[in-house]
Amino acid sequence: TREVIKQDANASEAYVLRALALFYSADLDQAHKHLKAALRLDPDDAEAGRTMKKVRKLERHVDAAKQAAFSRNFEDAAREYTQALETASAPQHAPLSASLYADRAATWLRLKDFDATLKDCAVAIYAQDDCTRAFVTRASALHHLGRHNEALQMLEGLMQT
Repeated sequence: TREVIKQDANASEAYVLRALALFYSADLDQAHKHLKAALRLDPDDAEAGRTMKKVRKLERHVDAAKQAAFSRNFEDAAREYTQALETASAPQHAPLSASLYADRAATWLRLKDFDATLKDCAVAIYAQDDCTRAFVTRASALHHLGRHNEALQMLEGLMQT
């Protein structure tokens, strides 16, 4: 899409497609910029408008989740991350999915819901097999569950990569 944009800087569809790719790559700032460019070229572009609303809504949920976690209100943070995941409706292998599931897993860990932590970590690792946050969070959950050898093996495997 970058090449298409270079060849024809007035192709709003290319900007929207690039914005979607950036969105699913968890680069919300760049996605936002590309959508603004698309809407500047074609203010009536319905796809660009819908995607812009989706990006803004996701940004609101993620910001609210981070603020809630910072305030140590982990129940609200987990709820906001769940809403962010629903809003994003990203493909399972998208880096955005890995990031959101890893963040929600860390929230579940703080709530001592270790089963939910392990499930979200598994999804995050499946989505992005180099998601360090998910590996570390999963090791912490395993440690809290008394499964120390598994936690140690996970961290040793992580250190070798």
